[in-house]
Amino acid sequence: MPEFQCTRCGKCCMHFGRYVTIERSLGPGDFFCRFQITGELFRAHLEPALRALFQEKGDATAHPEWCVFLRKDTGGNGFVCTIHHTRPPYCRGFRCYSLKIFSPDSTEIGKVGGNRALLSGDVDLVRCWQEKVASFAERDEARWRERVRDTLAKEGYRVEIYT
Repeated sequence: MPEFQCTRCGKCCMHFGRYVTIERSLGPGDFFCRFQITGELFRAHLEPALRALFQEKGDATAHPEWCVFLRKDTGGNGFVCTIHHTRPPYCRGFRCYSLKIFSPDSTEIGKVGGNRALLSGDVDLVRCWQEKVASFAERDEARWRERVRDTLAKEGYRVEIYT
């Protein structure tokens, strides 16, 4: 199985403003934080190369719904987590998709995101998903993914499962 590769789109962190909070500053570049969903406390350390970017409050002020540590990458390569190496476990394990779906000609035409939701604009794939996959009620995530892969393969699609 291929390993999930982050594209740095920032979408996962753009709604975490109320979930990742700074409890107090511990000094330059160090914070005591709380992840509100689980209640866990964690120590965040700013990446040294990103401290100046973090200090620029423009993104955080303009977008209060964003995670307080998310910033636009000044190099034009999407977004960056200024505490990437010390982010909380939830963030470490987050995957914005678990499956990629390809057409018979190997064009990526869909992804499966959270709650097993299909993200696709391909009408044939959406119809196939609704008719053949949407009703799957497997509790075990690995079995569900394999069943989706096998079912869509019979319809001519190729599915990559990401860990």
